[in-house]
Amino acid sequence: PTSISAYSVSPTTLKLRSQSGVQAPSMPLCGRLHHGRAAMESHGVLSGSRRRGLSFQRLVRRRNQEMQRLRVNADEGGDGDKVFCVSVNLYVKPEKRAEFLEVIRNNKKGTDSSEPLALEYTWGESQKEKNTFHFQEKYKGKQGFEAHQKAPHFAKWEEFVATDPFTKPPEVMLFEAEEE
Repeated sequence: PTSISAYSVSPTTLKLRSQSGVQAPSMPLCGRLHHGRAAMESHGVLSGSRRRGLSFQRLVRRRNQEMQRLRVNADEGGDGDKVFCVSVNLYVKPEKRAEFLEVIRNNKKGTDSSEPLALEYTWGESQKEKNTFHFQEKYKGKQGFEAHQKAPHFAKWEEFVATDPFTKPPEVMLFEAEEE
């Protein structure tokens, strides 16, 4: 198998180059939009803290598995074809940071592994303001978001929120994605 030695990512495409310099066909990124290191980790190109060679066939197999997971999610209900989106800004107190990170990582892990109507759960810290975190979540219909709110990992989040962890109120925006 050919090992990957270089890559580039656009918002919709993963481009790979083999160790011998041959460029592999571009592959659409499906389901989750990642940038930089997260993009490569989510598609199996990076492992741990160092880049590691990965066969092109294995990468294609992973991409196909992700596409299948998305098709299954799409068939499991929701509000027609509407994608329900949640965009959140959180302002965490410095003394609550460690606990926040533990709870939110657990929430993401639970969402990704046990919620069939969850299409995307992406979060990160602002590059300009320490302890300011941004979230983008997508669910198959509003029912998907309501199921997320009933999940055990979300209950842990609610317990954390009850400890007054924010420097100012969260900013939460809910909307349905428009179809083109």
